Amino acid sequence: MLGLFASLLAGCSSIPSALNPFPETPIPSSASLTPPPNPSTPRRINVLDSPRLLHIDEVYPPFLTRQKLRWDGDGLDWRLRFPSRRYAYAGFTLRRPIDVASHRADMRIVFKIRPARIASFLSIGLMDQPDGAPSALSDVWLLHHAPPAGDGWTTVSIPLSLFPAGAITREHAGDGAPAAPQEQGLHRELDWSRIQALRIISPGGRIPADEITIREIRFQRL
Repeated sequence: MLGLFASLLAGCSSIPSALNPFPETPIPSSASLTPPPNPSTPRRINVLDSPRLLHIDEVYPPFLTRQKLRWDGDGLDWRLRFPSRRYAYAGFTLRRPIDVASHRADMRIVFKIRPARIASFLSIGLMDQPDGAPSALSDVWLLHHAPPAGDGWTTVSIPLSLFPAGAITREHAGDGAPAAPQEQGLHRELDWSRIQALRIISPGGRIPADEITIREIRFQRL
């Protein structure tokens, strides 16, 4: 009797998969391992899509660095030309600051640039303009964030978390008084609640003399 019972148990130990009410737990896909996006993070914040958003634009050195903004009804093109073999930048200040302080970990700056091969010569800088304090500038090289594509367009995508502490850009305190020597050359985190200026920077290498076009600049959810 015991032998018959044991044989029945042995026969029931392998249940056909079609009849097994407890199938093996499937391995989760890579998508299910990624946390869903934070719904409170904006999907997209446009930086430069209308001339009405601009306050001032500036270049350095003057007369050697050139920029112009061209609105063609299909978007705003930012066109630049840098001198070769010297430090230079072109940039603009917005009328109103952009607040990404609560979303920095979840957002990136994205834009298109042409010709794509010139991106490896440049960096992009963000500047804050906090109340009662000097501005700081933080920049990131485009080299590792712009897939090369010859003379055509390429898309640059840089997480905001990669921007390092910024260098103080004005040698005066918030009240207009000259900064003390020990305050010059300081670095600090940007005030991400008041991002108000953007620069494209050429460090002074042998950059080609091509005209550069940038468009569709925005902060976008990762």
